[in-house]
Amino acid sequence: MKKMYVTITGMDYYYGLTPFSVGKKLKCIKEKNNPFDSEAIRVNKKIDEYVYFT
Repeated sequence: MKKMYVTITGMDYYYGLTPFSVGKKLKCIKEKNNPFDSEAIRVNKKIDEYVYFT
């Protein structure tokens, strides 16, 4: 699988850089039913542990 690097913005407001580090594996999931943002993306660190909505 080809490596992909992304930038997750807005984290300083909630957590600072605490949940993330270079090389950490994350899973990004589209939140289709988010009532506040139809384009929201949830970022998971582990199974069933989300850390951020963007």
